[in-house]
Amino acid sequence: MTRVLIDTDPGVDDAAAILLALADPELELVGLTAVDGNVALEKTVRNALRICDLAGVELPVAAGAERPLVRDPQPRGEGSVHGDDGLGGVLPAEPLRGPVAEHAVDLIARLAAEGPLTLVGIAPLTNLALLLARHPRAAERIERFVIMGGARLEGNVTPAAEFNVWYDPEAAHRVFSSGVPITLLPLDITHQAILTPAELDELRRSGEIGAALADMIAFYAAQHLTAYGEGFSPLHDVLATLALSRPDTMRFVSGRLTVDCGDSISRGATLLDTSLDPAVARNAEVGVELDREAFARALIDGVATLQARRAGVRD
Repeated sequence: MTRVLIDTDPGVDDAAAILLALADPELELVGLTAVDGNVALEKTVRNALRICDLAGVELPVAAGAERPLVRDPQPRGEGSVHGDDGLGGVLPAEPLRGPVAEHAVDLIARLAAEGPLTLVGIAPLTNLALLLARHPRAAERIERFVIMGGARLEGNVTPAAEFNVWYDPEAAHRVFSSGVPITLLPLDITHQAILTPAELDELRRSGEIGAALADMIAFYAAQHLTAYGEGFSPLHDVLATLALSRPDTMRFVSGRLTVDCGDSISRGATLLDTSLDPAVARNAEVGVELDREAFARALIDGVATLQARRAGVRD
């Protein structure tokens, strides 16, 4: 099994990614850390706990950074496409328990000291950058970073930048230049991660967990229609989990990954050099193409498996 910790800012697609990780028998999800992002830190911590409640599991959940490394947070609508609470108002407002007392970075360091760990970053990368600075020895135990972020083409916050990288590009720079192997899932592939109406109905019929997730996704799709004039709802973050368990569902290219930390309109842009120049030190595998049907099948079947497991625990 692969030991995994997910750093997150839930978010509807974060919820789907966490549920898929919990369902996969080849992944050992050992904890969740939260960061300010889709909604404020207080809400992302609460949402991580609420997702655990939905799945019927108890995991250590720790609060992390409430602002980017260098600059003040950019003003944003509190809920955007994820709703005021971050999860479309679908789950009970309060979780059954609270977070651990440790800071997110200290929790990651402790868990990394217990054995090799893969860090899945599906949020701004502030916590991961702080880990590299505060616990460099623990960071040596990180096998790789699997990150949902960036865009080779058009971004979703500015024409150049995707939200997770744009929100804290200095953190992304620190992570990208860390020397730890990186798998990146940018918008170019995550925009392919959609469910058809029939697949969404199948997810809803799989039980309590699937119904709740389907309602979140339906809310998310409706908000996309209002915000962008398109009713599609790409489940970006799910691909970070899927890249661990089913990399065969994706096509990757390798290259040198960097980020623009300047002050121009390109701030937060991710740049990938795929040239064959031997001087180019390749540091990332970047997803470019998805088997959409395999993605949908993996998510629906995974949630059904998690539902059956939860039902068995109750029985």
